[in-house]
Amino acid sequence: MAKASAKHRLVQNRQRLQVLLVCIAVADLLYLLRVVRRWFPFWEVLLMALNNLALWLVYHSLRQAAAPEYDAASGALLHAGHDLRTPGLLEYAQDVVYVGSAAQALATLWPWFWLLYAAVPLYALVQLCRYVLRPRREASHRKSGREARRALH
Repeated sequence: MAKASAKHRLVQNRQRLQVLLVCIAVADLLYLLRVVRRWFPFWEVLLMALNNLALWLVYHSLRQAAAPEYDAASGALLHAGHDLRTPGLLEYAQDVVYVGSAAQALATLWPWFWLLYAAVPLYALVQLCRYVLRPRREASHRKSGREARRALH
C-alpha cells in the first residue's frame, strides 16, 4: 500500500511540474511575440532575462526536489521525491513561478505589471512579522509584565 501512495505522489509531482513548465513557456511565448511586434527598452529585456533565469532556477530546484529514486539493480521505486503539495518552502517556490510567469505575461500588455513581483517580498515580510517578530514581542511583553508584578509584591 505504501508503494501505491508513492506512485500516486510521483504522478502528482509530474503533473504539477508540467503545469509549472507550461506557465513558464506561455509567458515566454507571449513575451517573445511582443518582441517580434515592436521595439522595447533595454530595461525590459533585462527584466525578462533576469525573470527567466529566476524562473528556470526555481523550476530546476523543484524538479530536483520531486525527483524519484529508483533501485539500480531492480528498477523499483525507492522514494517518490518530496511532495510538492506540502506547505512550506516548496509551495512558496511554486508561488514564485506563478507570480513570475504572470508578471512576465502581463508585462506584454503594460510594463508596470513587473511590479507584481513586489508581492513576493511583501508576503515574506507579512509572514516574518506574523511568525517571528510578533511572537517575540508578545513574549517580551509577558516577561516584562511578570517582572513588574514581582516588583510590586
